[in-house]
Amino acid sequence: MSRKNDQPRLSGAELRKRLGKGSTVWRLFGFILRNNRAGLAAVLVCIAVSSLTSLVSSLFTKTLIDDFISPLVDSAAPDFVPLAKELLRLTAVLLTGTLASYAYNVIMIRVSQGTMLKLRERLFSHLEDLPLRYFDSHSHGEIMSVFTNDVDTLRQVIGNTLPSLLQSLVTIVATFISMVVLSLPLTLVSIVMASLTVFVTTKLGKLSKKYFTERQKNLAVVNGFIEEMVSGQRVVKVYCHEKKAMDQFSVINENLRKSVCNANKVGNIVMPVNGNLANLGYVLIAIIGAVIALGGSDSWMLRGLGGSALSLGTLVAFLTLHKNFTRPVQSISNEINSIAMASAGTDRVYGMLDEAKEVDNGNVTLVNINVSDSDNLCVSEERTGKWAWKHGERLVPLQGLVSLTDVDFSYVPEKQILYDITLTAYPGRKIAFVGGTGAGKTPITNLINRFYEI
Repeated sequence: MSRKNDQPRLSGAELRKRLGKGSTVWRLFGFILRNNRAGLAAVLVCIAVSSLTSLVSSLFTKTLIDDFISPLVDSAAPDFVPLAKELLRLTAVLLTGTLASYAYNVIMIRVSQGTMLKLRERLFSHLEDLPLRYFDSHSHGEIMSVFTNDVDTLRQVIGNTLPSLLQSLVTIVATFISMVVLSLPLTLVSIVMASLTVFVTTKLGKLSKKYFTERQKNLAVVNGFIEEMVSGQRVVKVYCHEKKAMDQFSVINENLRKSVCNANKVGNIVMPVNGNLANLGYVLIAIIGAVIALGGSDSWMLRGLGGSALSLGTLVAFLTLHKNFTRPVQSISNEINSIAMASAGTDRVYGMLDEAKEVDNGNVTLVNINVSDSDNLCVSEERTGKWAWKHGERLVPLQGLVSLTDVDFSYVPEKQILYDITLTAYPGRKIAFVGGTGAGKTPITNLINRFYEI
């Protein structure tokens, strides 16, 4: 066995970058879509129904004021029967929306849990095929953190954030069309304020992802350290390592605290900023709409695509629509924490899934051979004390000669740990590797067992 240079190994992130696999979040959404087409289709239908019923209730404000309240106020003998019928129809519509909302939430629970089931199975199956070098370079706690913390962040996103985003997108489109029909100038004001909200959210989102990625990494480090200390507690006690272990834990625990504080600090800014921007937009629309409605101008530029002038009922309905328009934008913005955590979690999950599997070059079988004829070896059903490797039909006698010549080795390219190792184990001899921690006993044993490729 001879080795002078250990080839550099690509991490999952580097491999993903080289292969051009794109955003891990989009890969996760693709995974969800492939495994839950029928469920997601039903969710989209229910979300559309729920959003449209909400839109109908907002537009009903215009009808209520212009077609019922104003005529009834001016009437000497008001008839409330038509209003009662209209309210009953609205109640039926809202009840339908409530049932649709309940239905898509129940479906999303099944979709999220089913996706987590398949994702964990895929992760564990891939983990079983990874070479030993992956486990040598990643602590057990870090690997466990992928299965627990990182996968759990994806569950929250799939079960809560994803349906919220879908409903927000449907609501934005439907509400925008209604706003354009009612009033073009007020719609422009809403677009400007929504664009400002999106701009602020995008800037904060990029910063938040950075901190949440750091948070997930530090959480994995803490889990790995705790796992190592718990499993090695006897060694800690024997060598009186308690104080040093506590000092090390204090450092990594403080790093986790800082990263969590930074991530939450940025994430918690989003909600109040977007809330104030929404309130500012509401006030501007109310002022501009009141000026247009009280001004009595009949210019086509101050109308909507529906062609009607801006009435009091239209203004009230538009203010409600503006809230419906900005609320989804705020909802998307407020989900920035979940999206940032999901992005960090998917990076780590797909980082493991993108690790190269161990190459299977076939197998050989160790068999007993008949020693009566050394020129014509054959497999013996009885124990003869002589062994051979069986490659297909070919038999290669087991000699017991192991030789390492000028072997260099490193787990990672920048840190070499074996230098010019040369040794020979002759048949029948017993050799023990003796040395302190870090002397290189385990790497030599791993090389002999071919856990690392030459």
